[in-house]
Amino acid sequence: MTMAIMQSDVYKFTTMPDEALVISGIQAYSTNSTFTKFEWSTNHGATSTLYYGIDPSTLDQTATTAQDGNTLHLAYADQLKPGTTYYYQVVANDAFGHYVKSDVYTFTTVSEIKI
Repeated sequence: MTMAIMQSDVYKFTTMPDEALVISGIQAYSTNSTFTKFEWSTNHGATSTLYYGIDPSTLDQTATTAQDGNTLHLAYADQLKPGTTYYYQVVANDAFGHYVKSDVYTFTTVSEIKI
């Protein structure tokens, strides 16, 4: 009796992380009268967007992404109004279908100094 040996194609798969996607360390910094930077982390690689606006129920503007797609995320917003309180929130998702929103935070731009 002759046995034939057969090989199958090679397939690649990626396992899903056991833990939920988490956003942490969200902060606005280097804020001046018309500009601010943002930084946050995720517990594993993800893409994210930071939304902001002057009404916490309508975050209708999107910060410009400077770094995204891994665990450290950086963005900035410019053309802001001096002396204004803004609200912001991060929304992140990963390749495994995890989706998460952060709490809503605030920052206030510096008032213009009139001489």
